[in-house]
Amino acid sequence: MYKSAARSQLKLDLDAFDYVIANMDRNPGNWKIVVDPQTNAVQRVIPIDMDASLPPGPGRYSHGQVMPPHQPALPATVSRGLYDRLLQMSANRTAIEKELQAFLQPSEIQGVFTRLDELLQSVRGGHIQVVP
Repeated sequence: MYKSAARSQLKLDLDAFDYVIANMDRNPGNWKIVVDPQTNAVQRVIPIDMDASLPPGPGRYSHGQVMPPHQPALPATVSRGLYDRLLQMSANRTAIEKELQAFLQPSEIQGVFTRLDELLQSVRGGHIQVVP
């Protein structure tokens, strides 16, 4: 079950979101799945343990490279739902930045938007496909 869940679009969306927040510790022990009891299809992927996220800058990989399984690379696909939410984040930067200022330093906030822009550019450039 774990292998099929790890390949699911829901998990790939989590990998893309982890890129935006620069999560440096997404390992098999800190995400859970909810499966349909009838079909065994993955219904939800639930991230937990997000304390190794949002570094003070745009860098994603603390060691200069992808460190599987803790820092998965950007996936080849993102769902339409996630892509639409990422576009909304991009369009609402001012409001999001204002809200985040209560919790994050300016460099941490800028890092989020730098990585968000990189992900959206990867979609626009055809390196990441948007799927239903």
